[in-house]
Amino acid sequence: MENPSWLFALASIIAVVGIVIVFKSFIGRLQAKGEEAEEIDLQREFAPFLLRVSLVEVVPLVLIAVGTMQIFDGTGSDIIFPLVLILGALLFGCINIFLTRQEVINNPRISEKGKMLLNLFCMVAIAFVTAIPLISVIIILTMQL
Repeated sequence: MENPSWLFALASIIAVVGIVIVFKSFIGRLQAKGEEAEEIDLQREFAPFLLRVSLVEVVPLVLIAVGTMQIFDGTGSDIIFPLVLILGALLFGCINIFLTRQEVINNPRISEKGKMLLNLFCMVAIAFVTAIPLISVIIILTMQL
């Protein structure tokens, strides 16, 4: 591969889209329970959420490892478009999580404690969504030094 920065862009897109899908399915299951969802149910649902997120991140981590090994083999001359794709994916993920959060927060059936836990889960999801793209941006920018 001539420019390994495309591997980092692909890793970021796969990670962001996968984590957003896992987060939306997690929120969908919680919304289906409605008022019956208690703190114990939320904690019980959180373990499979973490497992699914870790499974989603396997492929991006492999792509990052392969891209890092190819840094010295490639030219890496054009990094603008891969960086734009990475930042676009990052923006897509954050906006989706905040829109999903806002939709659930506006639901009158959700208790105040449920809203607090939802905010906590949203912040965890934001951390997961931003991890791979930030790593990719740092590696691509370091590749140009």
